Amino acid sequence: MRALESLWLSSDPNPWHCLSRYPQACENATFIDIDYMALMQKKRDVVRSTAELNEMLSNVTFPELGKLLLRSDQYLQLGCDLRELSELSAVLASAFDIENCLILCVAEVSITYMSVEAADDLVKWASKLPDGM
Repeated sequence: MRALESLWLSSDPNPWHCLSRYPQACENATFIDIDYMALMQKKRDVVRSTAELNEMLSNVTFPELGKLLLRSDQYLQLGCDLRELSELSAVLASAFDIENCLILCVAEVSITYMSVEAADDLVKWASKLPDGM
């Protein structure tokens, strides 16, 4: 059986709740927070300046270029418009071997604010992820 990494495409505060309450269950999981670039830059600054959040993460880096704003063993922040699916696919593929990951997508409210067409496209895109749920 191949070793799979679990990816949770989510938004806050789910990663922080899971990492603090269920650390053993999160050992092979990476939470990926995706939202508009300006919002994610603010979230990155909050994580960077909050010791309690930093202490939950290991190997934290703050890349200066591109869509990836924060990377750690447990959590990534991506600044990406969810309507730009080819861009989203490229960013994820550059960060992970998607073919060898289990992926759980959680869209708490993001699709609520999208047009019906864009939301449908995002759901269709997510349904085509290998080992995606």
